[in-house]
Amino acid sequence: MPTIASAFVRGNDPSNVAFFRSNTGFASVQRVTDGTYELTLADLSFDDDQIVPNVTTRAFDNPLATTAVVKDVVNGVITVLTFVTDTGIVNDMDFYISVDVADL
Repeated sequence: MPTIASAFVRGNDPSNVAFFRSNTGFASVQRVTDGTYELTLADLSFDDDQIVPNVTTRAFDNPLATTAVVKDVVNGVITVLTFVTDTGIVNDMDFYISVDVADL
């Protein structure tokens, strides 16, 4: 599966605005609410069911055990949720994401 996008997202910024620390293949990132981010792919030529996102947090930056998951992919927009693993409480945090394309 070819990788079409990857980024390091700064989600745990005091300004409550998410931004890219590094980015290849995404057009934009937006913090929707606490621990919820939307990333828009620059290349929208793929069907949503072909998009395979992989996401992980920068746990060493946060003393809490953290988790990041992909909620959904709709029209090339990937929604990511970040939260404290033990409690399930959503929490803003930095994360890495890469996106592969499945050959269906």
